[in-house]
Amino acid sequence: MTSFKILFGRDPPTIIPYSIRDDTPFDVHVQLVQRDQLLTQLKHNLSHVQSRMKLNADKKRFEVTFNVGDFVFVK
Repeated sequence: MTSFKILFGRDPPTIIPYSIRDDTPFDVHVQLVQRDQLLTQLKHNLSHVQSRMKLNADKKRFEVTFNVGDFVFVK
């Protein structure tokens, strides 16, 4: 479940990619192209940050194996 759905109780709205048409005014065309470029950049930045966060989190993790009969503390 996403944080958007938890906060608002519904799925986030989908953003439909812009498809070029001849009847679109030039100013609208420029704004929609810029929006698509911004969304692409944001997705790239988000995936980059997620991978960096995963690398930092994995540095603190380590493999633990237990054998039958080992005593462990369960919190």
